[in-house]
Amino acid sequence: MTTKMLKITVRRKRKRPFFCDSEKVIKRKNPGTSKPPIGIFRTVQYTPMLDQNVSFTDHSSSSTFYYNQDERQSVKNLTNSTGAAVQSYDYTAYGDNIDSLTSGSVSQRYTYTGRERNETSGNYYFRYRMYGAGLGGFLSRDSYKDGYQDGMSKYAGYFAMKLRLDPEGLYTISGSLTAEFNTIYPYTNRSRAYARAKAKWLGGLSSQKKFDIWVKWEKKLGQWWTSLPECPKKICFKKGMGGARGGPMRLLPVNPDPKKWKNPGKPSDAEELLHDGTHWSMRSKPVGKHANQCTYGKRYTNSKGTWADLLTTPPSSGTVDYRHSGLSSVYGHYKHDVEPVILAHNLDFPGNPISLGSGTLQVGANVREYLKVRPLWAE
Repeated sequence: MTTKMLKITVRRKRKRPFFCDSEKVIKRKNPGTSKPPIGIFRTVQYTPMLDQNVSFTDHSSSSTFYYNQDERQSVKNLTNSTGAAVQSYDYTAYGDNIDSLTSGSVSQRYTYTGRERNETSGNYYFRYRMYGAGLGGFLSRDSYKDGYQDGMSKYAGYFAMKLRLDPEGLYTISGSLTAEFNTIYPYTNRSRAYARAKAKWLGGLSSQKKFDIWVKWEKKLGQWWTSLPECPKKICFKKGMGGARGGPMRLLPVNPDPKKWKNPGKPSDAEELLHDGTHWSMRSKPVGKHANQCTYGKRYTNSKGTWADLLTTPPSSGTVDYRHSGLSSVYGHYKHDVEPVILAHNLDFPGNPISLGSGTLQVGANVREYLKVRPLWAE
């Protein structure tokens, strides 16, 4: 069987319009030039497989270079006609282009997952959207209107989500499994044999065993939350302007210490799902990468003012967060703090599973184990 080879021609100038054939770029041309000399064109060969480039020829030097791609079609090496590597590339988990591993002078745009990288911004062109490697997600929403049943963000890169890496090593579910496996596998190098052995070992683990391993490694971290501010037993309310300028005055929760706490407010959808019965929520400002979450019940009024009491009974009560939920660390918060409790609930109540988008957390034996390493931290 033969593989059909296709040729495309691209211009090597900075500013040029793109011409496409189906999903592939076929030409980049210098504006204002209708028929430039062939010597300033670059020709790329690829198979019909999307993003699977084979080689490109620089006609100014009559040199041909060949792409060597990994399993995700990320370009790892460029070789010349003799097979010698003239340029090598490496990437972070989410696609940041680490400095080339050689000092070669060959310049080309196709790198992470075979896509074109903008040299100025560092973002990748994924046809319908741009992907920001520094953010680990796309820069605009997926146009798919019905959302995702698995709770995946419409901004998330599918390749990034599936990596399930723990950059700090302490501890997502997958990170704890890797740590556990490394205690039983006799080799420390990341060889193919290591990968095969790990895949076989993971395939034999039940979801319960995976959760138990996560709890085991979490307990090794000790009580890291003791450096966090403790949840106040009550929060008070005062009249303030909560809406637009000139709007009606209403009772609003008061921040007990702005140096330690973010302003309290109504709970998010995720907080209502995981802390049923919460009427008000308050999170501490990050202490390193950690934070504390406090939940409060309905407000009430007595002779001393209007208050809401701290909720102390799971699942309504708050929990400490190993990774705070700020914008830059939402994914880390999900992997370290949210995914494990969802797994715990689904093990306890297999007939009534929850996800980040549906259901209400209930407390069973596994959720109680989770709460030992993500407790309420309060006065």
